[in-house]
Amino acid sequence: MAEAASLMEKYKGAGSSEASADRHQKILKWKPDWDSYPAAKPQAQILKLIEADAPALKKKTIISGDLNILKALFSLMSSQEEKLVEWILVILYDMLREDSSCFANFVKVLQQQVDIKGPLMSILTSQRADSFCADKAAWLLTSLIGQSPRFFDEQDVKSVVEAVQRPNVCSDLGVLEAIVNLLKTQEFRAVIWTLPGVADRVLSIDLQGASSQYLYRCIFALWMLSFEKEGEIYFKETEVIVKIRDIIKVSTSEKVVRLALTVLRNFLTHRSFAEQVVELGVLEVVQQLEYEKWRDADMYDEIRDMSSQISLKVQEMSSFDRYERELKEGTLKWGFIHSSKFWSENVL
Repeated sequence: MAEAASLMEKYKGAGSSEASADRHQKILKWKPDWDSYPAAKPQAQILKLIEADAPALKKKTIISGDLNILKALFSLMSSQEEKLVEWILVILYDMLREDSSCFANFVKVLQQQVDIKGPLMSILTSQRADSFCADKAAWLLTSLIGQSPRFFDEQDVKSVVEAVQRPNVCSDLGVLEAIVNLLKTQEFRAVIWTLPGVADRVLSIDLQGASSQYLYRCIFALWMLSFEKEGEIYFKETEVIVKIRDIIKVSTSEKVVRLALTVLRNFLTHRSFAEQVVELGVLEVVQQLEYEKWRDADMYDEIRDMSSQISLKVQEMSSFDRYERELKEGTLKWGFIHSSKFWSENVL
C-alpha cells in the first residue's frame, strides 16, 4: 500500500480535506465484481488484474495490452452503481497523476474515436454528482484536453468550463485545477480566459483564507497566460499585477513566491504590464522578500535578480525621454514619473 499512502499524502498536501482523503482510501479497498457487469464481461478476467493500489506503470502495462479495458471503463461510467463509478474515476485519476506517460493509452483510444468526453460530462452534469466525483471527472477531462487538444474543439472547451462552474458541482479547488489544465492548451488559451467566470476565479481570491496550493494554482494560471504575445489576450493589467503583488506580500510558500517572480519576469516584457509593475510599487514588495527566511538559498538570487529587472524598468519609465515620447504620442497620463523628484532632476 506504499503507493496508496503516497497518493494520500499528495491529496492532503494539495488542500484536500481529511474526509476526502479517507473516502479515497476506502474506495481503493473496494473491489468490483467484474462478472456482474455486462459491459465488462469480455474483459472481466483481465480487469481483475488491475489492483487499485498497484503502481501506475503496472496499470499502464495491463491497459496497453488490451485497450478494450479502457473502453470498458469509460462505458461503465454510466453505471448506476456509485461505488463502481467512484472506483473507476479514482483508478484513472491516480494513474495519470502518478505517471503522465499513461496519457498515451488515452490518446490511442481517442484516435479510435471512442467517446471519452460524454461519460465524464455526464458525471459533471448529473444531479446526483458530488464534489468528490465531479472533481475527479473534471480533472480527467480537462487534463485530456490539455494533453491532446486536437481531439476537441472550441465548443467542447466552452461546455466543459460551463459544466465545472455549475453551482454545487466541483469544489473551488476542483474548478481552479480544471481551468489551469485547460489554460495549458495554447490553442484554446485566449478563448478560455474570456469565458464567464474564468478570470474572476483566478483573480478574485481571498488571500487570507486561501491555501498555499490554491494560491499556487492561481499563479500557475497567470504563468500560462504570461507566455502569450502582448496584445493576444485581453487583460486587466492593473488587476493582474495587484493580485501578484498581494500574493507575494502574504504568501510564505517558496513554491508560490518563486512562481510569482517568474510570472513577473515574463510580464515585464509586455509594456502595459511593465508600467503597472512600476506604478503599483511592486519593486518595494519584491525587495522586502530578501529579508525573509527561505530554505532554498537560490531564492535570494532570484529575488535580487527580479529587483534588478524592475529597477531597470523604473529608470526607463521615469526618464525624461519617456515623458517627451508620451507628449508627442498624446498618451501622457498622470503617474509616478510626475513626482517632485522627477521634476527636480529634469526641469528645476
